[in-house]
Parts: sequence; C-alpha cells; structure tokens
Amino acid sequence: KHESPKKREEFVKQTCVDLVKQAESYYRAIGRIMLHSLATFHTMSSTAMSSFYQNWFFRDCSPGDEGYHKHDIAYHLQGIGANLHQLKSTIGVEYDYIDGKPEIVTEETFFTKFIKDRFIQSRRISINALKEGLTLNGSIPISENLCTMPLDVVQRLMFSNPLIRAKDVIEILNPKYCVSWEQADVKAEDVPGIREEQQKFFETTLIPFLKKKEGLASEEQSDFLNSFLSFCTGYGYLPDRAGNPEYGIDIEFELLHTYPYPKSHACPEPRSVLVLPGKLCIQKDFITNFEAAVLSYKGRFDMQ
Repeated sequence: KHESPKKREEFVKQTCVDLVKQAESYYRAIGRIMLHSLATFHTMSSTAMSSFYQNWFFRDCSPGDEGYHKHDIAYHLQGIGANLHQLKSTIGVEYDYIDGKPEIVTEETFFTKFIKDRFIQSRRISINALKEGLTLNGSIPISENLCTMPLDVVQRLMFSNPLIRAKDVIEILNPKYCVSWEQADVKAEDVPGIREEQQKFFETTLIPFLKKKEGLASEEQSDFLNSFLSFCTGYGYLPDRAGNPEYGIDIEFELLHTYPYPKSHACPEPRSVLVLPGKLCIQKDFITNFEAAVLSYKGRFDMQ
C-alpha cells in the first residue's frame, strides 16, 4: 500500500516526537535516581557524571560564568572525552549557534559561548529532562544551595572517590572481636585467646590479602576491591572520606556464626557490617572461602 508523501512526513515527525518524549522520560528517571541517592545520604559514583556537568547541574556554573576559569574548563572537557586541540580548530571559523545566527568563533567566544553551545545547548533535551528529575521540576533548589561551594567540596559530599586503593579500603575497616561470645557457650577465660587469634587473622591475613589484590596486574584481580566493597556495602566505590567521615565497614567476628563463609549487612547507615565466623575464620582455608564468596556476589542481589 502506497502512502502519500505528506502522510510519510507526518509519520516521521510523530516518530521523532515520540522518541524525544521517551528520551526525556529516561533522563528524567536518571535525575530522580540521583535525587533519591542524595536524599538517602548515598554518594554517587564519580563515573556517573563528569566534572563539567557536575558544575552545571549542581552549581549552575557554565562556561562564560565569572569564576569558571579557562584552564578549569579545558581540564573538565577532557573528562567528557573532548579533544581541546581539535575543538580550537573552530577559532576563526564561522559556526552555526543553535539559538542564534552564524558568527565567527574568536579566542574569547570559544570559552564563553562556543563550548556552552556545543556541550550544553546542543544537548538541552537530555540535560533539561535530567535537571527536571533532579530538582522535581524546579521545586528543590539544589544549585541555589550549592552554588557558593567550590566544586571539589560538592564532589566530596556527593560523589565517590574515582580511585579505589587498598589503603583507603583498610582505613574504613573497624574490627569487632569476639562478638556474642556470651551466647556462644564460650568460657570467659577462653575469650582473650580467641580475641588474639582473630586479631592476628585481621592484621596478618586479611589486611595483606587486600593489599595484594591491589598490586596484582590482571584486570580480574585488580577488580577485587570493587567486588569487596559491593559485597559489604552494596556499592562498588568509596565516598570521599573528608565529605563522609562516618562512612565505614564494621567487621564482626561473630562466634555464633558457624557457616564457613562471610555474610554482610549493607543496609545500616552510615556503616555497613561484614560478619565473619568467629572461630572458622582463623583456619587456613577460610581466606579462599572469603574470596570465593566476594567474587560470586558480584552482579547479583542474593547469595543463593
């Protein structure tokens, strides 16, 4: 069946409108997820949004604004994969701005106008929809509350540390020895000896094990710290310590826990709980079980 050119044109236009609406819904949902993370005091992964757009969404700061220096803009553009050298080839060339007439890009307008048009105005459908979700259609003045803060402070409060180092993971671990020994039918005179063995495991086995994982070259092994954090907290990244000083993982050496594998409670805030079997953890093969449990958890929500 042949359709008239007019009907085909109308079909294409309607399809484009539908696609735009779907895209807006998608980005609006992302904004809602980010807002929920902030409202429940969860930091977001630093990979979720580049510094360039963090500045725009959370501080209402864009190229051309006073205080957003050229060297900062250039550095932040690298975070979104922009080639500054290639972009600068537009200087001296006529450019079609989205909301205006074509004009020659100059050294000054390159930073104050061209960058904003290229990376914000040209993506305004997704950016506006995400901002609607993040601010509940403008009812939550996030940028008004944060615009006076330096970007690095906003990042420390809201986003994770981009690097996961064994040193940083170890700093948030807080061992608690001989948990529930009274209910575990353990004699009081045996507690000091058990505590010593558990402390020895933590200091001479678990800590060196985590340090070793950071040093291994293979991608699978170096990803272990990410998996360890996911197992303990539900998130495969670390919030900045300066912005989240209470964040941490309590390691309970639970004497009532007789299953030869670890378990975790990721819900408590701001500290999660890693439970180790108080007696079995000191056995030589436990670290193998520990590693297997951590790696098997990745990408799932249960331990079945």
